[in-house]
Formats: sequence, structure tokens, C-alpha cells
Amino acid sequence: MIKINAKASEKCIDIVISDNAGGVSPSILPTVFEPYVSDKSLNGTGLGLYISKKIIQDQFDGDIFASNTKDGAQFLIKCPPRGIKPKK
Repeated sequence: MIKINAKASEKCIDIVISDNAGGVSPSILPTVFEPYVSDKSLNGTGLGLYISKKIIQDQFDGDIFASNTKDGAQFLIKCPPRGIKPKK
């Protein structure tokens, strides 16, 4: 199961994406956004999260963070709002 939650304020947009697939290997969690890092052995190139981070930083002036929950992986994307006012 994949859950996506979003919250907007005047200063920040937070998007949390989480799953229940067991999480990211703790040994690579600190480097998961570096190029060619993967825990999928032969089936992964290790570029997807690296490219995602570059796009979020370069195009949206934001950042992305990874952590594990008791059920799986969680990614937090934080970006400043761009011309969209949040609902009150």
C-alpha cells in the first residue's frame, strides 16, 4: 500500500509518501540519494532517487528526505509554495 499526504502552509508544502514494503536497508539509508546506490541488487540502477532529488532541488527549490517507519519507507518532500495560496 502506498500513502500520499500533502500539507501546505504559507512557508512550505510538505508531501509525505509512505509504503508498507519493509523499508530501505539501514545500511544504505544515509546514502540513498547518491547516484548508483540501490538495494535491488541486479535489478536497479540506483539513479531514480538521485534524479528525483536533483529535480526537487533544482526545479522546485525543495528537498527530499528518507526514513523508515515500522512498516516501510517514508519520503518527505519539502518545497516553498510557488504562486499558489493554501486553502484556509
